[in-house]
Amino acid sequence: MNNREIVYRSLDIIEEQLRGGMTVQDLADRLGYSVYYFMHLFKGITGQSPGSYIGRRRITSAWEDLQRGPRKVIDLALEYGFGSPESFSRAFRNQLGANPSAVTSGREVDSGGLQSRLYGDRLERLRTVGDRTPELVEFGPLKLIGLSLFYGPEMPDDLSAPWKTLVDNRDAIKSRIRPERHYQVQYWLPNRSFETIFFLLALEAEDLSDIPIQFTAKSFARQHYLRFRHHGPANTVDRTYEYIYRSYLPETDYGLPHLYNFEYYPPDYRGPYDEESISEVYIPVSLRPEGGELHSGPELTV
Repeated sequence: MNNREIVYRSLDIIEEQLRGGMTVQDLADRLGYSVYYFMHLFKGITGQSPGSYIGRRRITSAWEDLQRGPRKVIDLALEYGFGSPESFSRAFRNQLGANPSAVTSGREVDSGGLQSRLYGDRLERLRTVGDRTPELVEFGPLKLIGLSLFYGPEMPDDLSAPWKTLVDNRDAIKSRIRPERHYQVQYWLPNRSFETIFFLLALEAEDLSDIPIQFTAKSFARQHYLRFRHHGPANTVDRTYEYIYRSYLPETDYGLPHLYNFEYYPPDYRGPYDEESISEVYIPVSLRPEGGELHSGPELTV
């Protein structure tokens, strides 16, 4: 099975294990994936994180149980793997807008909060077919110095201000390569949500021996990458990432061993708002020889 088929298989396993305490970690272990890689693939294919989908399916299934007759909240909480009746009731109310006890008395719930089961064959019919074929390259070592920032869902979708700050202060980075080579790194913690991420806006440097206190440095050992080309303004790069994670990677045997990717802006880059701009997106991957195990390069270091 390829990556996409394994995610489709996970949908069946989730239904088999709705009643119980199966976690995303348990599911990833059963399928032979790291939890990070499985979460990324699952969201790319289904549009939801596996934790959110499992939780919403459990609440929907509990609601269906209540439609068949009164049930004790404590029994439902234990049956569906919640830690307490209170946590079950809170999740139920947050999703459906009513307490479990109110449902048995005939109160309507928010039907938009119900999570129908996802099926692989239906998702297959909804697939977006892409025609952007990446290059597999071996790249590095790479040394970067720049500004690090945390990005959350409440922040504007525009990093032009911190980029201007970096460019205005680039002379402080004595070891930068000239002409300047600009990179934007996205990195995250293993248990991150998909809405929060760290960025490093950086210039490539000859060495990391003299780093101004205001800047952050990271080094990347030689590593295999899939190199994609993004056409268009910087604020539309999410479309390229959607293609990578939703259409391209699920059809391959590549692994995602590292918690980062980056973009490179070549010398002829036209700027973040130009429709004709072309940038490069690098996704670090591990390779699986025919019949063998995945092999990857070293992780980035600070």
